[in-house]
Amino acid sequence: MTDVLLGLAIGFAAWWATGIDDFLIVLTFIIKAHIRSQTLAISIGTLISVLLMLGISLSVDYIVSAILRDYSRLFGTIPICFGLWGIVKLIKHGKHAEEINKHSGCITVLSFGLASFSAYLSNSSDDIIFNSSLLQLPLLNTGGVGRWGFLIGILCGTVSTFLFALMLRNAGERLKVRFRHNRALGNIFSHKGFLINCTIIMIGILILLGIFSTG
Repeated sequence: MTDVLLGLAIGFAAWWATGIDDFLIVLTFIIKAHIRSQTLAISIGTLISVLLMLGISLSVDYIVSAILRDYSRLFGTIPICFGLWGIVKLIKHGKHAEEINKHSGCITVLSFGLASFSAYLSNSSDDIIFNSSLLQLPLLNTGGVGRWGFLIGILCGTVSTFLFALMLRNAGERLKVRFRHNRALGNIFSHKGFLINCTIIMIGILILLGIFSTG
């Protein structure tokens, strides 16, 4: 039982040790989401990519995982396309773009999942390298309960990311209502869609450049 709890604590700490940039990416996508199905697609897409990252961490050594860094960043093109698509919709539909997104179909919902999946996966080389090195620790290298605790800790860290991002999004919505008569904040909130899409494009560019995974 002690090994499980220790492994869980190491996994949770490992997630947040390399997960601040991942949290900001998830937060950006969740702020962009307008309906529950889009938020769910973001969560599922990110969770699948985390499971894939863990599978890679378990199956490859440090050197191989370092090589993956040169290729995984190419997935950064998907967030760029996703952000550009959002800007095109804003230009085309103007103030009605947000309302249209609320009544989006399956393709739009799937695009949220695909974009979040590719954004995390392309930014996960540092997670893979860090976790594959941690898995060499005696507690985690035996394949016993300590390793299972570590994997559960990573997944708990992932879930905490979703919950924290949702809390911040809801707090932002409350601020929007509370300060709706403030001209400066009103201008920011009125351009929220454009700012979020530009942020997603910037995230994709930074991933392509390998900025997040340097080190």
